[in-house]
Amino acid sequence: MAFEWEIYRGTYMTEISTIEKIRENDALLAHRAASGDSAARRQVAEKLFERVRTRVWYLASSDRDMDDIIQNSLIEILKSLHNFRGESTLDTWADRIVIRTAMRFFNNRKQKDPVFLEDPEGVIECKAFQLLSGSEIKAALQKLLVKLPENQRVVCVMRFAGEYSMEEIADITGAPLNTVKDRLKTGKAKLLRMIQSDPVLSHWVKESDYVD
Repeated sequence: MAFEWEIYRGTYMTEISTIEKIRENDALLAHRAASGDSAARRQVAEKLFERVRTRVWYLASSDRDMDDIIQNSLIEILKSLHNFRGESTLDTWADRIVIRTAMRFFNNRKQKDPVFLEDPEGVIECKAFQLLSGSEIKAALQKLLVKLPENQRVVCVMRFAGEYSMEEIADITGAPLNTVKDRLKTGKAKLLRMIQSDPVLSHWVKESDYVD
C-alpha cells in the first residue's frame, strides 16, 4: 500500500509540476505579446486559434457568425493579454474571453432581430459532448445546438464542452446561479428531445446515457 501511494503521489506531483510549468510559460508568452513583441503575438494567436474555433463552432448560429466571433475573440484576447497573470493556463483564460465575446455578439444582434423560443420542461443530464465524436456526428449536434436560445446554448456548451462548474458559468456569464441552473435545465431537455428525433444522433446515444 505504501509503495502504491508513493507511485500515486509521484504521478500527482508530476502533473502539478507540469501544469505550473505551462502556466509559467504562458505568462511569459503573454507578457512578451502584451509588450508589443509581434512574434509572440502571432504565437499566441496560433496557439489559441483552434481552441477558439472549436468553442465558437458550438456557439455560433451560422458560418458568418462563427467567422465574426472568432475574429472578435482573437482581437479581444490580444488586447487583454496585459491582464493575464498566469493564475490559470492561457487556454482556460481565453475560454472566458471567447464566451463573453460571443454573448456580447448575441446581445447586440438580438436588439436588431429578437428571437423568442419556447422553453421545454424536464430535467435530464446531457453528456452528448463527451459521447459523440466524428465530423458527421459533431456537425449534426451543432445543427441542433443552434436551435437553442442563445443563453441556453452558451450554458450547455460551457457545461458539457468546457466542463465548467455551475459557479464558474455564473461568474463568467454574470448571471445568477439559479438562472444558470434554469437555463441548463431547459437547454438540456430541449437538446435531448431533438437528439432523440435526429436520424444521425439517435443511433449513437441512448436516453440512459443522458442521466447520471
